[in-house]
Amino acid sequence: MVATTAQAQLALKLIDRVVTGISADGTVAVGYSNTGGFRYNRITEAYDALAFLPYGVNRDGSLVVGLDHPGGSVQQWSGGVTSGVSGAPALVGSLVLASDAYRIAGYTLFPSSGSFVFDGVTSTPIPVVNGEPTGISADGSTVVGTSSAGPYVFQNGVVTELGSTGLEQASGISDDGSVILGLTVNHSAFLDSTGLHLLPVTPDEMSYGGMLARAASANGSVLGGEYSTFQNTGAFVWTAALGTRSLSALFDEPEGWDFATVSDISANGDVLVGTMWNGDGSDSRGFILSGFNSFQPVPEPATYGMLGVTLLAGTIAWRRRRGLRG
Repeated sequence: MVATTAQAQLALKLIDRVVTGISADGTVAVGYSNTGGFRYNRITEAYDALAFLPYGVNRDGSLVVGLDHPGGSVQQWSGGVTSGVSGAPALVGSLVLASDAYRIAGYTLFPSSGSFVFDGVTSTPIPVVNGEPTGISADGSTVVGTSSAGPYVFQNGVVTELGSTGLEQASGISDDGSVILGLTVNHSAFLDSTGLHLLPVTPDEMSYGGMLARAASANGSVLGGEYSTFQNTGAFVWTAALGTRSLSALFDEPEGWDFATVSDISANGDVLVGTMWNGDGSDSRGFILSGFNSFQPVPEPATYGMLGVTLLAGTIAWRRRRGLRG
């Protein structure tokens, strides 16, 4: 545990629901429980029940999009009203929402239909095979995902394969489109204008197994996700100053609960949301950790000088704890 007076400014809220997303402004969290989806306002602490599973929330939380399972129809919530999204593809498997524009990227459950970008009027196919979009920039101009041919970027109607960069799977993108998250050589990595960089492991429990970054702040300066060891999984966070650290090594966990994954980060990097598991992994809760920008511990010595490592493509062996959302 890193001791710092700044930790007193942090606020950790544990709720009886799985939190999967946070609005870019950090005010509205979304997720699901045994009774369905929800929208939670951090300021008013008010909940709105959703008649679908949320997959995306816009910048101020006024719009939530998701899927009606098992039918796979695209649904949205706005102003307290839930409605189907007219013109959107049917039988959708998953989707992502641009925070600043009405653009949805997703894939349908039948290969003949494939991946798509929908702007509220027109559905544009993404010309990849067996592809799943996993991230979209805030303005909706850039989509990243992984297909049977590997990771890709879709921009201006053109698909660019990323396999030659060393990235083997794309798991997300920063709001400004400058940082692409993914996997390579069994480690979490990110791709930016200078190349592909490995997120360095630390001397603590992340030293063995795999890592996957799932979330980024707007400019990619704060990253978060999950790691896997031979015995367990846990949540991690990365900044250039801090390095890669497990949340359990930085912050006190509520008794009986362990950080499992960081699923989303607000635009300014101050609010982290994700999932916690109880001791045997039989129950889960969502967490909302706010005030992260005020937390500035001293980075581990092993993290210095490791950021600029350029990677070669390798084999991925990734094991995710059962129940973690893909």
